[in-house]
Amino acid sequence: MHEVIAAGEEPWHWLVPLYRLAPRPNEPSGRRLSLQDISDGSLRKFVRATPRFADLLSLGFLHADDVFVAKQGDTIVAACTVNGAGEGEVGEFAFLADCTDELISEASTAALFALRDQGHKYAVVSRHLSASLQSIATKIADGQPLSPRARDIQSPWADIFFPLINRETKITDLITIGDACIRIRRARPSEHIDVVQSIARDWGRGWASEMEAALVRSPSTAIIAVPASRESGAQFSLHAFMAYNVTAPGFTSTTAIAPSMQGVSLELAGALFDRVLDELTSHGHRFAILGGVSRRAALLRASRNSFAIPGSYPGVFHGNDPVLEPPNGDGEA
Repeated sequence: MHEVIAAGEEPWHWLVPLYRLAPRPNEPSGRRLSLQDISDGSLRKFVRATPRFADLLSLGFLHADDVFVAKQGDTIVAACTVNGAGEGEVGEFAFLADCTDELISEASTAALFALRDQGHKYAVVSRHLSASLQSIATKIADGQPLSPRARDIQSPWADIFFPLINRETKITDLITIGDACIRIRRARPSEHIDVVQSIARDWGRGWASEMEAALVRSPSTAIIAVPASRESGAQFSLHAFMAYNVTAPGFTSTTAIAPSMQGVSLELAGALFDRVLDELTSHGHRFAILGGVSRRAALLRASRNSFAIPGSYPGVFHGNDPVLEPPNGDGEA
């Protein structure tokens, strides 16, 4: 178990790296809610004993596919949800008064495996995590935030946990940086070929491939920075780009600033980063994962509640160089 410090308003206790989960048990005690739980009456009995959970189900705040339960015999004794309060989150929990923490943890373990199957690389759990999973998780402790250096780790790169709770989104397309008027927006379908070819030419085929994956999503998760005005027939010009939800849900990646923007690259990278975080927030994410960052100081200063995730090197990249880098003045971001 690792422990870091975060502000007290976050409802999370644990950050779990789902790519490090052991193989799924052959006969798990926890599982997704099924029709059998309705037909045998066990769900009806459980909701009678847990009024808040009953209200969430009856009012449509919970979907049956997002509910995971643990049973003792024919009785549901614990339940939890996924993606309720936010994407990649486990909780709300409900359980009978005499239920053991071990059985509650069985329900949360089943929920974590489901999030992994959905493509998530990390999940947050409000409580009730088994001892075996606590050994690979990072505890998000209450207390005063530490300095950025104290929230960092020693590694060539690391993923950064970046909370988005209470973030006020201010999505705007048009910004002015220095003498340049720039639009930061989602790439349009008509620009697909221009964007991919421009990135392949100037930054390489690997980044172009990942950006293409972002472009074909609906809606697109490719954010670009381009001149605010473009004369008819003028060549497509790409100042910067950033993608999200490509490596995994909630992940940011594939970021670069054109060498022509040297001198304003820090401001442009910050504006691009803010736009991506606003997009994630508006789509139900309460935390972001900044994937594979080597120069982390600026990003850790951007939020006093962010931290480099222990054990995240090499993490999801399995020894391959990640592509997210903060500005270095040489055209990369």
